[in-house]
Amino acid sequence: PALDTAAQRLQRLVPKEFAERLLATRGQVGKERRMVTILFSDVKGSTAMAERLDPEEWMEIMDGAFDVLIEPIYR
Repeated sequence: PALDTAAQRLQRLVPKEFAERLLATRGQVGKERRMVTILFSDVKGSTAMAERLDPEEWMEIMDGAFDVLIEPIYR
């Protein structure tokens, strides 16, 4: 059950093929060089908000934010 949840979360953040590869190799992907895109983001006020909300509410908000932030990367 916990692995299923981790797999589902991972597949929302990275392409399905890469998520499956990471899970199959337990994160031990072979040495290779690739061109990648990395997005760093600081959500203003997020720490204070996370302290006020239940963990489930916080994850729902952050999942929505990630959906918006990640979409342009795949264009």
